[in-house]
Amino acid sequence: MTTELSRRLSRDSISAPRQVFNDVYELCCARGLKHVAKALPHAVRDLEAVYVTLTSLDDHLHDSLWRTRYTLLLWLGMLMLNPFNVDSITEDGVSFVAGVVLHCSETLNDAGPPRDAAAFCLSVTLTRRDVCASHLKSFVDLATNLVFELGKPDSKPIFAAAGALTALAAAFKRGDRVRLAALARITFEGVRLCFGDSNSAFRPLKQLAVKLAGRVGVALLKPRIASWCYTRGKRTLMMSDVPPPSILPSGVAEGGESNVEVEAEDAEEVLEAVVDALLVGLRECETKTRWSAAKGIGRIASRLPRSIADDVVEGVLSVFDDQGSHDDDNAWHGSCLALAELSRLGVLLPSRLSAAFSALSAALKYDRQRGNHSIGANVRDAACYVAWAFARAYAPQIISPHLPALVDRILTVAVYDREVHVRRAAGAALQENVGRQGMKMYGSGGIKLIQVADFLALGNRERAHLDVASSVAKLGFWQPLFDHLLEDRYRHWDPQVRALTARSLGELVRLLEHPPSRLDAARTVVTTLAPLAAGSRELAARHGALLALAEVAAFVLKDEAVVSELSDIVPRIEAARLYRGRGGELVRSAACALIESLALNRTPLPIKVQLRLLDTLDESSSHAVEAVRLAAMKGVKALTWTYFGGFHNFAKTMTKPSERLLARTVLRYTGLARKPTTPDVSRGACRCLGALPVRLLAADDATLDAVLQILIFRARRDDTVVGEKDAETRRDALAALKDLIRTVGAPYLTRIRVLQLHNCFVTNACSDFSVDKRGDVGSWSRIKGLEAATELVSVLTVFSDDADSIGSTIPALGERTAWLSSSDNLSFLVAETPYMGFDSRARWTAVESEQFCCALLRHLGEKLDAVRNVALRLMPILLKVAPAIPKRSEIDDALSLGRMATIDLPTRLCTCLALGGAYHDAVFGGLFVSAGSSDSQSGERYKAALINYAVAATKVKDISDTTRLANALISCAYSLRGSKPPKLSDEVYFKGFNAEERSRSFVPLMKCLTALLDGGAFLPLLTAHGSRKLKSSGSVLSISEAIAANCIGPDEDEAFARNLVSALTAIAATPRCTRDVRKICVAADALLAALNAAAVNAPTAAELTIVDGCFLAPGSLAAAQELLETVTWETEECSDAIYGTVLNLAGTLGIEPKDIQSRCIAKSMLKPKDELESYANLVKDAGY
Repeated sequence: MTTELSRRLSRDSISAPRQVFNDVYELCCARGLKHVAKALPHAVRDLEAVYVTLTSLDDHLHDSLWRTRYTLLLWLGMLMLNPFNVDSITEDGVSFVAGVVLHCSETLNDAGPPRDAAAFCLSVTLTRRDVCASHLKSFVDLATNLVFELGKPDSKPIFAAAGALTALAAAFKRGDRVRLAALARITFEGVRLCFGDSNSAFRPLKQLAVKLAGRVGVALLKPRIASWCYTRGKRTLMMSDVPPPSILPSGVAEGGESNVEVEAEDAEEVLEAVVDALLVGLRECETKTRWSAAKGIGRIASRLPRSIADDVVEGVLSVFDDQGSHDDDNAWHGSCLALAELSRLGVLLPSRLSAAFSALSAALKYDRQRGNHSIGANVRDAACYVAWAFARAYAPQIISPHLPALVDRILTVAVYDREVHVRRAAGAALQENVGRQGMKMYGSGGIKLIQVADFLALGNRERAHLDVASSVAKLGFWQPLFDHLLEDRYRHWDPQVRALTARSLGELVRLLEHPPSRLDAARTVVTTLAPLAAGSRELAARHGALLALAEVAAFVLKDEAVVSELSDIVPRIEAARLYRGRGGELVRSAACALIESLALNRTPLPIKVQLRLLDTLDESSSHAVEAVRLAAMKGVKALTWTYFGGFHNFAKTMTKPSERLLARTVLRYTGLARKPTTPDVSRGACRCLGALPVRLLAADDATLDAVLQILIFRARRDDTVVGEKDAETRRDALAALKDLIRTVGAPYLTRIRVLQLHNCFVTNACSDFSVDKRGDVGSWSRIKGLEAATELVSVLTVFSDDADSIGSTIPALGERTAWLSSSDNLSFLVAETPYMGFDSRARWTAVESEQFCCALLRHLGEKLDAVRNVALRLMPILLKVAPAIPKRSEIDDALSLGRMATIDLPTRLCTCLALGGAYHDAVFGGLFVSAGSSDSQSGERYKAALINYAVAATKVKDISDTTRLANALISCAYSLRGSKPPKLSDEVYFKGFNAEERSRSFVPLMKCLTALLDGGAFLPLLTAHGSRKLKSSGSVLSISEAIAANCIGPDEDEAFARNLVSALTAIAATPRCTRDVRKICVAADALLAALNAAAVNAPTAAELTIVDGCFLAPGSLAAAQELLETVTWETEECSDAIYGTVLNLAGTLGIEPKDIQSRCIAKSMLKPKDELESYANLVKDAGY
């Protein structure tokens, strides 16, 4: 029958069910091999057919049919589970079984998933009663030989040994224990080599060896649970308070020895070796190996006598007290897993719980720093699993003495741990312990606790430290949280965790309702951490202590001794030179935060101490790290506003500062900003100028003008600091100007100053497109410029949202005088606003509003999300507060900012093109950059929206929108080359590009133009009717001529070549071009082919081969194409062959030498190159 089936089966016999086998494999990947195997057909009649199909698969299709082999092996293994004798099913049972074993053994050499299916099939086959006696011993010998061969130099790949061990492990789990016990010694001795050196060739097999060793040990013991094991029996949550029989005084749990013995004396040695190997496996470096060892120890210990099992438990617990294992996180993790398994199986008796809880407490806070990271997260996670297992394994009467301390420790981990998976694991352990063990102890408070510290709330670290910790503290757990932060958490290795710890500590102190209690808690923090902040040699402790002291400084103002100690910390740090060394910037920023806290809380400090602290802030303001400069700026602002701001009592009368104070603050910072020694000095000085109070900034008009002058100068695009352009200085100067506007307010902002600031923000900063190796660094200035301009218009515009205010508007074309009478119950407000579009005396006019609105509209189309989001946030503010915005309602209706989703922005923005005038060119100036960008998501959206708008404009009779768009494109094309665009119509307001904009806008503009031309956006302008209409209106429109005339220049660099390729692509997309335009294009293509730019030679030649022969004879075109095909254009450098081909091509095409700029070609081609002209060539030649 087998021969007949083989003859009938062919290569194509499995073509139909191949897709089904693939689907079965996908199910196995999703649900697992065991679950899917149960759903396969079980009919015995399929056994021989499946085997024959498997063996008849074509070896040449071995790689392509591996999913089919996987499914057939899995199916065959499932069919071999039938209880009937193989001889009664097949013609020759012996040869059939031998064939199955042989085929599966050969498949074990496979490196892919079929090996696992073959191991499953082998484990089922070898453990059958009619097969075990004849084949199991030989397979064990085969597996041990494969493992032994791995130790030799010429060993075979490890896949066969891995598959054999997998099959053996499955067989020892499935087979008859008596038969397997006889092979236990041989099997264990065969895999003992895998327990050697971790770096040996046996390392990949360790997990399988550990799993097999555990199952060998279980096979040596009778399958009975020892009577001395602790068990709670059948239980539910409703019966948690009912004491089980096993914990009664007469129970066996605390009684004498059980009569469980090992089955054979000669097996004791093997069993002892297995237990030792598993205990060593708890220290392995791989998690899955430790997990297999833990499960093996639990299963073996549950069948051992009590005294031996207790020794095993003691061996596991000894790891936590072993000093040699103190820094071995693998040993701690494996021991935690073993404790969980021992408790789950009842081997960990209540008498051992005290030591177990001590080990658990140590594991829950296990954290060891190694370099710039730490180890121990896996240990804490496993410790939470142990706490979870304890709650399910023991009765409340057993756990209750340890439960309060355990809950406190779990709470600290759930709230304050750094890792999210550990916090959530602790939350699960907390829920299990409170729900199963603590309902009687905690009652409804326990339910609230579980609801507060739930899975989602613990997901965010900051929320867990601040919100969840505060809620938990209110439920009666304030003290353990406070103690944990004060004793351990403030010195955590991660600076971010230390910062969150300080904030959480301040929140806990603030939660105390009684002022005496709050003062005592804050005093405890200061007395504990102040000596560490000023004298600890440990960086983490010093930094964390400073941050914590800054958070609690507000609560100790009534204690003069404590205040004196706080104010003396920073001088002591500087005297000890603790800013130096690694991590000194963290200490500096924390010291600045402490000074800021002291100043904000109006701590009474002597003048000498104030100036001493100001010196510290000045020194930190020029630090190289930005975070330190920012902290110093905040400290300067708090210190100067509190002690030098000039406000006294509640009258807030401002006194004039002394010359000495001005020289110490304003004049010092302006001098540093004007003549900095390093860029960091300039950045810090600018930020400090913006942080000063109005008393110092506006001491007189000359002082304020000097500050504005230096900040505006530093915010210029072309400004240099120490000979180099510095984007950070420009950004910080703009941020300082924004802070200054908010500080001085409208009374000091005259018309001249407003115009200077407006020009700085809108004209200068919003046009900063500087780029360096970090990318678009000009976006920092653009963002700050938009925000500062919004702040300026908000300060200048007086408006009120108060519904109870009563006011009246009095028109005036000139200056009027208002007489006000004051009273206690009324307040009067006089605002000078434009009336009927006439800006007589306003400091912010309609011109400024229109220019700023144009800047925001342009940046709404930015390709950078950061800039676009800022413009989207600021536009509603501008429309609300800015006076006399032209077409305000039309802009608001077009954008629909209150109802618009971000994804609808491109479509809404394109509707603003219909506004015309300056708005049209502003919107288009941002749209074409986004539409022509290479961003696959936002770029495609903007491109599609622009094309849809342009195509829709062509379907109406009035083609003014299309004309306006085409004129804008022509203006951009002229401006890209620095040429002055012609006056195309009265509505073109395009101002041109600066140098940075030209470099970033060329390719996007050409891509955008190409997309519009391909989409048919300008078809009405290229028809005869459209051309006559344009001529009658006095406009000149020729997109292709404008690009050809202004985008093709004498440049020779590679960037120009790429730009020219994009320009020529755009011209090629024009449906109608004149003969002269085509001729210029071909000349430009020839020029490109001659340039020393290998990246564009090939595409240029390809473009030439398909050029339209509108001015060439067929013979000339064929000759030109033949010339193009004779040269390898992908060559790395331009050779004489390319140069000659270009000249011949020019003659063939009838192009004069001047048309292809032969002078530039000769210059680029014949100029001798110096081999040492660049350092890059030297590095390349050196082999780096």
